Amino acid sequence: MDPKDNHTLPDRVRLAGVDAPELRPKPQPGAAAAKLHLQSLAEGNLLWIVPTKRWPDRYGRLVARIYTEGGRDICLDMIRDGFATEFSLRRRARQRIHAPAQ
Repeated sequence: MDPKDNHTLPDRVRLAGVDAPELRPKPQPGAAAAKLHLQSLAEGNLLWIVPTKRWPDRYGRLVARIYTEGGRDICLDMIRDGFATEFSLRRRARQRIHAPAQ
């Protein structure tokens, strides 16, 4: 992303706080449906893309919250509509710490 050009975005954006099924490298169950739902939420809307402090992520993606011009939180809609679950680095760390020994 060129800092002089606010209209240029990286090729890939990761929705902040969202864990959705992945299409790559091997499609996970529900990935195609999640992608179509995301497209339907965004289609025809002017979108506000708000980067988080963790950018880029380890895969070079922009991590951002995405809102419609009317203020709808697309990340939250994906979770609420059942196409994703909440993702938190802090929660993942707690789960690893409290995981039963094998």
